[in-house]
Amino acid sequence: MEHKANLTWDEANFLLNNGKGNSGAQRLYYSAFQAVHGFAQKKGLWTPGHKKGKHEVAKAIVKEHLRDCSVAYNMLFGLRVKADYTPEEVRVDEVTTHLIARAKSVREYFCNQGK
Repeated sequence: MEHKANLTWDEANFLLNNGKGNSGAQRLYYSAFQAVHGFAQKKGLWTPGHKKGKHEVAKAIVKEHLRDCSVAYNMLFGLRVKADYTPEEVRVDEVTTHLIARAKSVREYFCNQGK
């Protein structure tokens, strides 16, 4: 999942730099999520059929391992939900440099922990 997380990171930056808030927010969230999900799979913390959904498991893992990134990770999830399920557009300025930095921290931490 590390490779996928890194590719998705590049996509997110490209989209955000080109004014695509919805798609950029989605890809930014998924770049972090893919790293957490890969870590969870390797550590046996999530398996198909797990009672909790994978996004809820990922939130709990981020909170446990990177508490200082937990709020930002949850905000990214909220932007992803807004982009996917509401008629409102995610504005590029909603994806702040703070959120981008936290997404990067989550992605890098969990990619490195999964090795």
